Amino acid sequence: MLIASWLRECLQPSAVSPRSTRPLFLAAWLISGYLVARSYRKLIATHGLSPYALAERDDEKTEIFYDHLFQDVAFPAALTVLDIGCGLGDVIPYLQCRGHSITGYHGLDLVQAFVDACQQHYADPFSFQCQNFVDPIFEPQQQFDLVVNM
Repeated sequence: MLIASWLRECLQPSAVSPRSTRPLFLAAWLISGYLVARSYRKLIATHGLSPYALAERDDEKTEIFYDHLFQDVAFPAALTVLDIGCGLGDVIPYLQCRGHSITGYHGLDLVQAFVDACQQHYADPFSFQCQNFVDPIFEPQQQFDLVVNM
């Protein structure tokens, strides 16, 4: 209730300007991230760290999705990846099975359990962080060839 009241107050016509809405939208995205993370934690509690913890995606559905997503993408020989919402790191084996050499990878997720599982499964050049990509403290130290936002 407090958040809804604050949002209504901030959206009064006299209060709205491009500069004044930036913190409002950032706050809304951060709140949204919190709610998304809470939802996934509930799925993990029910299904464990399985594809069902990722909103009931199975391996075949994930592969079909990535086939469509990357259908017309020309990848460089050596690929660096920023994976926002990495979950269990499904994009890694997908790309590797298609012969793409991943020389750098940084996975972000809102859920620490997903990050922990990925850190246990993958070593360098793969790194993982529990972070909301819209948080002002997230500032990647490198550029990436491919940014995936799931």
